[in-house]
Amino acid sequence: MKQFDAVTPPFWYGDEDGSLFEVRFDRATVTSRGDDRTLTLAGTAENLLDDPTGFRPEGVLSIGATGKPRRLTGGTSGEVKGHRSAPVRFTVSDVPADLDPRDAIVTFGEAGTNQAIVALDGSAPVGASAPREGFVDDAPFGVDPTTTMAVTDSVIYPRFVTGRAGQERLRLTIDVRVEADRDENGLYLHTSLSTPDGTTASMGDQNAVAPGGSFVETAVVNPPDTGTYTIEVLEVRTQAAATKRFEL
Repeated sequence: MKQFDAVTPPFWYGDEDGSLFEVRFDRATVTSRGDDRTLTLAGTAENLLDDPTGFRPEGVLSIGATGKPRRLTGGTSGEVKGHRSAPVRFTVSDVPADLDPRDAIVTFGEAGTNQAIVALDGSAPVGASAPREGFVDDAPFGVDPTTTMAVTDSVIYPRFVTGRAGQERLRLTIDVRVEADRDENGLYLHTSLSTPDGTTASMGDQNAVAPGGSFVETAVVNPPDTGTYTIEVLEVRTQAAATKRFEL
C-alpha cells in the first residue's frame, strides 16, 4: 500500500439539480491485490444547504494528457444533514503500478456543463465556482394589509448536472410575518421571478405556509446574471400580490 497526501483546495459541486457541497480531498492511497491496483481518494464533503442529501457524483480520473479516463465510484455513505460535514471516499480501479496520484486530475460533470476539475497536486480547481451571496433584505414587502414577507437568505451557485455551462441557480429563503390572526389553513403563496435577461418564470408550485413560517424557492439564472431582479409573491386565494426589486 502506498499513501500520499493529496490535499486539495476546496471545490464546489452537487450531484443532483439543486444540491451544493464544498469538498476537499486530503489523502490518496494506492492498494494492490494480485494484478489489480486501486486508488482511493478520501476527504470531507460539507452540505452547504438546509435539506439533507447525499453526495455521490459521477466523475472520472485522468492521468497525464493522454491517459484514458477511469471512472470514479463512491461519495458519502448516506445523506448529510444541512450545514454538516461527512467523510467522502472515491475509488478508481486498474490504475498504473507506478501511479503518483499527484499527477492525476479528477473531473466531475460532463463537457458543456458546470464541471469541477480538480488536480490532486494541490493546484487551484478549474470551473468549481464558489457560491456567492445573492440578495438579502429584511425590509418587509406586503402581500395584504396584515401579512408581510422578507428575504432573509439568498445564494447563487452553479447549476450542476442538468445545467449548461454558465447557468446558475438562485435560492431564496422568504420569511412570512403575520400581524393578525389568520384562519388555520394559513397562506397559499406562489412566487415568480423576473430576471435581467427579460424572462419571467414561476419559481415552483404554490406553498402552503403557516403564519410565522418560511419557504424556500429556487430559479435557474442564465447569463447575464447581474442586473435587476423582481420577485412577485401572489396569495392564491385572495389574488393579493407583492413585489420586491433588487440588484445583483
